[in-house]
Amino acid sequence: MEKPTRRRLLAAGFSGTALGLLGSRAASASPDPTTPPDDDEAETSPESASVTTTTEPPQRPTAEDVPLLQFAESFELAARDLYQAAIDAGAEEETLAAMRGNHQAAASILKGMLGTQGAQQRSDAVFDRYEQDFSTNIIPELAAAAYELESTAVATHTELICELTGIDGAHMIASILVVEARQAVIMADLSGRGDDFDALFENDAQPLSAGTTSGG
Repeated sequence: MEKPTRRRLLAAGFSGTALGLLGSRAASASPDPTTPPDDDEAETSPESASVTTTTEPPQRPTAEDVPLLQFAESFELAARDLYQAAIDAGAEEETLAAMRGNHQAAASILKGMLGTQGAQQRSDAVFDRYEQDFSTNIIPELAAAAYELESTAVATHTELICELTGIDGAHMIASILVVEARQAVIMADLSGRGDDFDALFENDAQPLSAGTTSGG
């Protein structure tokens, strides 16, 4: 699957380009629209041996989806706490509270989908990874750290979409990563990189995985 640029994500709404990431998966899992051959043709056609039957992907998260969505929730809770750490350190920038609220909202939505199977707590691995850089009240430095966090969130959630089976969970993650792509652009501007097109429109961050950043 082609990695989406931030330019494509910024141009999309909640149901735009990011949801298009689901297209190739959904298409490969859709029923074959061609007219099936009759019995005689099926017996004599050599191509018939390669025809496979496919089914639509499930709507609700599967058992395999649950730990992936738990990780996404724990990532969002860690991001929320990182912005709170910056606020507690005395950083005076109203955007920080909005970012904190957006991550809390994303975590709450994922929690609502997972119910009693929700992550319940932040990923300490994610929090510890960025904590030192967020413990400052110097806005350009803080914004640079936040840019890296948001870029990693986008890369991570993009990877999760490729791994999820249930459509509902994948759509939810897609809507969240669109918001975080926009937040990365805001933080690039606050860090003094507002005229850096690579920072604004490309994402070279590496995704984190549930297996290496489990909550704790």
